[in-house]
Amino acid sequence: MKVRSLRWHHFQLLFSFLLVETAWHEGRDPQPIRVFGVGLPRTGTTSLGAALNQLGYKTYHTTEVLRTHGHVDLWYQAATTGNISAIFDQLSLSGYNATTNMPIAGLYREALQRYPQTHFILTIRDSNKWAASMELLSTTARQFFDGVLGCFLHCRRLRMVVYWMQTTLPFLEPGECFFASGSNTKKCIESYEQHNQDVIDTIPQEQLLQFKVQDGYTPLCKFLKIPTHKCPETFPHLQNRAELQVMLAVGLTLRYGLWSLLFFFTYYLYVRLLQVTAKSKTKDLV
Repeated sequence: MKVRSLRWHHFQLLFSFLLVETAWHEGRDPQPIRVFGVGLPRTGTTSLGAALNQLGYKTYHTTEVLRTHGHVDLWYQAATTGNISAIFDQLSLSGYNATTNMPIAGLYREALQRYPQTHFILTIRDSNKWAASMELLSTTARQFFDGVLGCFLHCRRLRMVVYWMQTTLPFLEPGECFFASGSNTKKCIESYEQHNQDVIDTIPQEQLLQFKVQDGYTPLCKFLKIPTHKCPETFPHLQNRAELQVMLAVGLTLRYGLWSLLFFFTYYLYVRLLQVTAKSKTKDLV
C-alpha cells in the first residue's frame, strides 16, 4: 500500500495546542445543530466531517476542540461540573450546525432532547477492524499525553476531558478502552457494539442513518435530502491506518527524541562545566 503524505489537518491535530485561534468566532447568527454524528472514533468520523463541510455545514470535530481557543477549557468545565448545556450554547453562538466524533458524540441523548428534529449519523465498520484501529489510535495518543507534552496544563486538562468522555458512555469504565494501556480487546468490541445498539435504541428510526464511509455521498445526501446534483462526486477518505502510523512515528519521536536531546544537552553542559573548572584550577596553580 502506498503511504500518502500527511495532510495539513493531521498537523492541526498533532500540534493544535500551538495552533489555537484567538477568538470564538462569535457574532454569527446562532445555529442549531442540524446533523449530529454519533459514531465512535476510527469509524470514519473525520471523513464524515469533511464531507459535511463540503455539503455546506460547519462541522465541529475533535480537531476544533483542540485548535480553537477556549474549547478545551469549556469541555474541562463540563467534565468537572457536568454543565452540558454550556457546550451546546457555545457551539450555537459559534455557528456550528453539525458535529462528529468524541467527546460530543457521547451526548446524543442530550442533543436529541435539545434538538428533537436533528438528523443523527452513526458511522459504523467491522468490529474487529475497529478494535485494531482504535488500539493504534490509543497507542499514538499515549505518546503525546504521556510524553513531554503531558507536562503542559492544556494537555493535562485535555486528558481529563478524555477520561470524562468515557463516563458519558454508561457501559464503559474509564481506562477500559479509549487511550488506555493494555486495553481488553474483547471488552472494547463489546463496548463499541453496545454503543451502536444504544444509539439505535435511543434515536427515532427516521432520524438515524447507519453509515459506512465506503458507501460515499449517495446514502448521505439522500438522508439529508440534498439533491444528487449538489453532491460532490468524490467522497473524502481521511486518516487511514497508514497515515495514523506516520502520526505514531511523530509521537514516538517527540516523546523519546526530546528527552534524548535534553539528556545529551545536559551532559554537554556538565562536561563543559568540568572543563572550565579544570582550566580555572590550572591557572590558579600557575
